[in-house]
Parts: sequence; C-alpha cells; structure tokens
Amino acid sequence: MEGQTYYGYKKGGRILFQELLEETKDSEPDSFYEELLLGMVKTNSHTSNRIGVQKVSEVFASCLEEIGFKVNWHENSDGADKSAPLMIAEYFQHAPNFITLVCHSDTVFKQDDNFPIRKEGDRIYGPGIVDNKAGMIVILRGLIHLLANSKGKNFQYGLRVICSPNEETGSNGFLDIFKNLARNSDIVLGFEPAYGEGHIINGRKGNRWYEIEIEGKKAHSGRDHKKGINACSEMAMQVSKLHQLTDYQKDLTINVGRIEGGKQHNIVSDYAYAQVEARFPCHASRHFVIEKIEEALDNTHVSSFDGDQSAKISYKVVDDCPPFCPTPKSDEVSTLYQNLIAEIENKEISTLQVGGAADVNHFSTGNKVILDGLGAVGGGMHTFNEFLHVPSLKTRSLALSQLLMNLLGV
Repeated sequence: MEGQTYYGYKKGGRILFQELLEETKDSEPDSFYEELLLGMVKTNSHTSNRIGVQKVSEVFASCLEEIGFKVNWHENSDGADKSAPLMIAEYFQHAPNFITLVCHSDTVFKQDDNFPIRKEGDRIYGPGIVDNKAGMIVILRGLIHLLANSKGKNFQYGLRVICSPNEETGSNGFLDIFKNLARNSDIVLGFEPAYGEGHIINGRKGNRWYEIEIEGKKAHSGRDHKKGINACSEMAMQVSKLHQLTDYQKDLTINVGRIEGGKQHNIVSDYAYAQVEARFPCHASRHFVIEKIEEALDNTHVSSFDGDQSAKISYKVVDDCPPFCPTPKSDEVSTLYQNLIAEIENKEISTLQVGGAADVNHFSTGNKVILDGLGAVGGGMHTFNEFLHVPSLKTRSLALSQLLMNLLGV
C-alpha cells in the first residue's frame, strides 16, 4: 500500500479497510483501533488548536470515507478563525430520515500541558482519551462491524456522523446546522463517555444564560439621594425574585453567577450588571421559567423620588440550549441497549438524567429518541487523571453495531 501514513493505516488505503471489513465478521483487530486511538491522543486538539483539531477530524473522516460514507466540511458561521470546521459524514440507502451519531474531536488540554500517555493494566491515561477520542473509535469500530455483517441489506434509515471541532466551548457557530439536521434525525445517539461504571444518559438538562444590565441615575447619597435611581438596588430586587424560581422538586434551578455595579459607598449607583443561568429538565419547565424570568425583568421597582423616572432594564440571551428527556420510544431503545450490554459485558447498567448539556441537546424537539453516554467507559474527564477502560472500546462498539442492526431492521 502506498500513501501517507495515518496512525496505523495509510490514507487512501482501501485494501486495509476491506480486510478489516472481512476480519470483523469473526474477529476484530484490537491493536489497530488502539493504535489509531493513541495516534489521535498524541495529537493535541485543544479547541483553540485549529490545526490539531482538524487533523484528528480528518483522520476520522478518512476512515469513514473508506467504508462508504460521504464526508462534507462546514466552516464556522462565526468565522473560520473561530474553530476548525465541522465534519458531517453520511451513508445513504435511499431512506429519508437518519440515525445521527454525534461526537467531537476537540479536548480541554492545551499544547503545553504535561500529561504523558501511560498504560496501567486495563487503563490508558491520556489527554482527551475518553472525552471524546475513544467515542470516535467506538463509532468507527461499531460502523465497520455493522457494515461487515449487513452487506446487501437495506436500512430503514440513513446513517449520519457529526464530529464537532468545538464541543468543549459549546459548538458555537454550528448550532443552526444542528437544528437543521435535527429535522430528519429520528434517532440521535451521543458518544460522550459512559457515566460512572458504564451507565448511559437518557436526559440532559437544558440551560439559558442571561446577561442583565440596569441603568439608573447617579447622585450623591448624602445631599441628593432622592434625585438618584439606584441601579444596584434594582438589581438586588431582580435577582431576589429570580432566585425564588429555583424548585428542587421540579429539578429547576436559577443561578446568579455574577453581579457587579456601583463605584463607592456614598454614590447612588447608575449601573449594575448580572449573569444569570436557568437550568431545566424538560421543554415544559423551560417554557415556564423563561416566561417567569422575562416577566420579572419587564417590571422595575426603583424610581426617582418624584416617580418621573424608573430604572431601565435590558437583557440578552447569550446561550440557549434545549433539554432532552426520556420518551416512551427512547425508553424502548435504552432498554434494548441495556440488554445488549448485559449480554456483552455481563453486567447491569442503568439510565440516568444529568445536569450538564452536550451537543445532542441541540437536536431535541421534545419527541425524538435521544441517548447519550454511548461512548467508552472511563473517568477523570478534564483532569490529568483522565483514563479509558480499554476493553470497553470493543464491547461498546459491539453493542453499538447490534443496536444499529435492530434499529435499521437488518
């Protein structure tokens, strides 16, 4: 084989991938996937390292192309300098709708971070190894196994793989693409690491971030207090009202993350600023809390002594991530996956809902099948103890391929 070497295979080397497709019918070359993964981990792909992120994405894309996927690249709508491009790979079989698999190639580790790769027993430690490069390998290995065992069979869905270059900072610049792709994505599977000892995620909270500004009127607090309009006092009243919206029984929280304003003790403040976050578990609670927050911000409390002027409140939404939560259909799919894991790994896993958002949230419309945490098993994400439980590369890939066979009607 000729061509440029990429972590254990040569770019353009269809022969190797055809051999892999044949081999996976009976056995799978573990060393190939581990070598491919380690090559990715050795390549720094901190979100800001556009060259490194794109290199990892291109290796992944080349592998997908070798097994029949068509790859397209999309520049960041906020500007090409904001991130590496988004990769979208699709496998068509004339089906109008898709099963969409979501992963990311960026990590939180910078180029000068001293995090050497090491292996200890069944664990490999390394930057971004489980979040999310092992997830990419689970997808690739699962798809190779699927295609090797379904030749000549028609699929009920097309297959789509999305690899974000900036998930760790919110995938900004690509969210409109996610929203468009959600329209024909009947099933969305996320490959963030499995939770804990291998559990999967059937719900993630959504969040909405507000930046609030209040304009008042400056005055000396001793001589002219009644001529002033205190912006800090207005902000205090607003955040007090917003704080009361927290309801732990409904899993609804408001966090006042930052407040600033005013200059000194004896000046009526003419400006105040706050950052407020709402987190909600479902679309109904999202609608409820947005209505309550914005109703509060539309009404002021502090005015001048004569009542002629009031504080002015303005706000903007700087992040708006929908939640996803279990549905009867997603419960069916998660039960199927749990049964597969029980058979393959000989252990019971559960489903759970978590507070943090991920890319799959942006595919949520309230009635889709969405599951996350289908990546490899590991731990220590975003720390210098991040590790992969190596056997899960194979077992989670096998579970994925069998899950897809069921969903595709193979």
